[in-house]
Amino acid sequence: MIGYGVISNDHVEGGFRRVDRKFFVPRGNENIAHSDQPLKEGNIHISAPHIYGSAIEALDLVPNSSTSFLNIGCGTGYISCIVAE
Repeated sequence: MIGYGVISNDHVEGGFRRVDRKFFVPRGNENIAHSDQPLKEGNIHISAPHIYGSAIEALDLVPNSSTSFLNIGCGTGYISCIVAE
């Protein structure tokens, strides 16, 4: 995503590298978990990684600060795990 200009922050890149998307995709989709596409099965939906990258960059969070964000939804938790890194 850095090569395409989606993200430019080293901390955001590190979060993506440390959180493996295959643990958040619907079962049976692990083989395409690392592709930049949304995945949906039944009521489980996970957006394409570049969408999460754009959203996290826009938050402009500062590591080890008191800055925080509230992620409201009933998604997979993928974006929250990336931000936590």
